[in-house]
Amino acid sequence: MTDRTDARTNRDERFSGHESFVCRYGWLRKLFDAISSDPTIFADEESAILTLGIGKNMVRSIRFWGEAFSLMEGTPTQGYHPTAFSRCLLNEHTGLDPYLEDRNSLWLLHWKIATNANLAAWNVALQDIQDHQFTRKRFLELVYLRGRRGNKELAESTIKQHTDIFLHTYASMNHHYDAQMLDEVIGSPLQELGLLKRSVTDVKDDIFIFDIGPKRGLTTKTFLYALLDYWEKCSSSSKTLSLKEIMFGRLGPGAVFKLSEFDVLQYLDIVEDITDGYLQFLDSADVRSLHMRRETDPSSLKIRLGFDETRS
Repeated sequence: MTDRTDARTNRDERFSGHESFVCRYGWLRKLFDAISSDPTIFADEESAILTLGIGKNMVRSIRFWGEAFSLMEGTPTQGYHPTAFSRCLLNEHTGLDPYLEDRNSLWLLHWKIATNANLAAWNVALQDIQDHQFTRKRFLELVYLRGRRGNKELAESTIKQHTDIFLHTYASMNHHYDAQMLDEVIGSPLQELGLLKRSVTDVKDDIFIFDIGPKRGLTTKTFLYALLDYWEKCSSSSKTLSLKEIMFGRLGPGAVFKLSEFDVLQYLDIVEDITDGYLQFLDSADVRSLHMRRETDPSSLKIRLGFDETRS
């Protein structure tokens, strides 16, 4: 199976656009309502400032996060529209979780930004770093190297701000911090996932630790959505997916959710029941892979799970 990220180049990766703001509580709901009412809201920044009730840089930031989380598509001049995914999740009448009250929704948003936004810090942290912990300095170095490989001339301040945005998106920073790099930091909703923690140490360089293992709120249904999404983008025509691919595939479920093999196996052991037999996991000395019935495909199974991304 071809790795679905092979087609990506380092030149396509983004290192900026968030305007030094993490995605704040309430922003995504506000964004969805705004573009649903007025698709051209971002064509006029001054109008967007008044409508959204935030400053100019925040307007640019909220637009960045809307695209990064796959909640909207379009351009400022031609207009933005909610994506099928955002309508499925946030539609006030038919959405699965319009006000993001379920932790599953945060895991879905984490999956979307990790696999669709192509942000350098996310790519480095969730795939390139293999250890369960890393230092801030090492993180900076790896993100800088990705920029060099993509022939990007990036200022040190840009790299630092980009890595800080990732860290503040997932890890709570309850300590004295260089506020010059992140203006008025307010906790990101993804901190609720507990995916990343800052270790309290006596050394000058901060140490961050990934929570490898079972994830609170990550249900089998949500894990399966991510797995099927990954499968669909890898090769929707393939009817098998190996445990190795699920665990270690480029930005696959195992890597993005930071799961152990035991955790993944627990999910896979009940997929046959969850999918009414359309998926079957074979675990033997010779075969450890997930198999799909010929008469279905990943996209159809996502709909069967209730993630109908075609509805409005």
